[in-house]
Amino acid sequence: MEWPIDVGTSHFGALGNKLEGFPGAWIRPLPGRFIWGLMEPIEGDYLWEASDRWVRKWQEDRLGVLVMIWPFAQWDQNICHAEDPPVQNPRVFPQYDPDLFLRMYPPCDPQAYTAWLNMVVERYDGDGLDDMPGLKYPIRHWEIGNEPDMQSASHTLFQGNSEAYLNLLELSYISVKTADPDAVVLIAAPSKWAPEVVEYWEPILEGGSNFFDIGNMHSLQGSNDFHASQYRGQLDGSDSSNKPFWITEAGVFMGGKALEQEELAKITIPNYASAFAAGAQVVFRLSRGHDTGQVLETYLLAARTFGDFSSATSLTENVVQFDMPDGGIVFALWDDGTLPVGVTGKVKVITYKGEESFQDASVVVAQAPMLVVVAPGSGN
Repeated sequence: MEWPIDVGTSHFGALGNKLEGFPGAWIRPLPGRFIWGLMEPIEGDYLWEASDRWVRKWQEDRLGVLVMIWPFAQWDQNICHAEDPPVQNPRVFPQYDPDLFLRMYPPCDPQAYTAWLNMVVERYDGDGLDDMPGLKYPIRHWEIGNEPDMQSASHTLFQGNSEAYLNLLELSYISVKTADPDAVVLIAAPSKWAPEVVEYWEPILEGGSNFFDIGNMHSLQGSNDFHASQYRGQLDGSDSSNKPFWITEAGVFMGGKALEQEELAKITIPNYASAFAAGAQVVFRLSRGHDTGQVLETYLLAARTFGDFSSATSLTENVVQFDMPDGGIVFALWDDGTLPVGVTGKVKVITYKGEESFQDASVVVAQAPMLVVVAPGSGN
């Protein structure tokens, strides 16, 4: 089964189970349904109904999906971790058993874990063997865990050191690729940009380059490019320098709260444009604080205007050029940015609030963040 030409064509995505407003979008369900103990609550007893239902809904909406794999089943944890400390404040999702993430150590029975993971990938890979009935196109993108370095009293997502996650990554990668050689495996993302977190990830990126296809990062703090250039540097400084990367959680919070709507809307175009220019292939918008009002409208404007770009190039610190598949060009401008001298004639100017006008290229100055559309064949 081939990957369809209309799915996953955009470089824009969002957390959650749905995303409307532009074609080719990506989603990243969090936590999603692909939790080992949820899909195999008793060893050997596999439950597919709920995950099948979600896959059908995603495919009705023609969404590209990044599936997060949670490698924890409490019956497995009890084999070798029953006497080990549980998570102090386990994450509770109202739709799931509160003990689902009681312990989050690496699997005790690797064969049982890989058997489940292999069956999951096989069910949704679209190769005609043991596929979900009615599958329209493959589920091909798999993320192994979430922020494993997050191990605090208030929030824990994995109970293991760097070596433990590296071993889990290798085990998972081999299982996924055995079921579907065309699958794409994403490494989990660092939780934040702190020295101890960077230290946690260094041996993983250095030793795990053969066990993931795409790098992965999160950015929840203020940064001009969602920390994309910083993560690119981290990859380049390791044996993973040849890896592309996605930003699977992108937003701006200060003091634990999202910025005000107007302020957040103003930095949406600069942040996304700069992240793409720094090498991010796909950027997933947060939901909380970022999915309503002008912030959402500006995000959708950007996705509709340059979401399927062919290449992104930073021309100056406040100008990014997007080359489009139809031969046109879209420029993102902010902080008094101007167009390159080679762009001439009338161009379409769209402010971050969606206000459109046509101006001569020579007089365009970005007093507020804007997009400038140069049609194919126009002077440039």
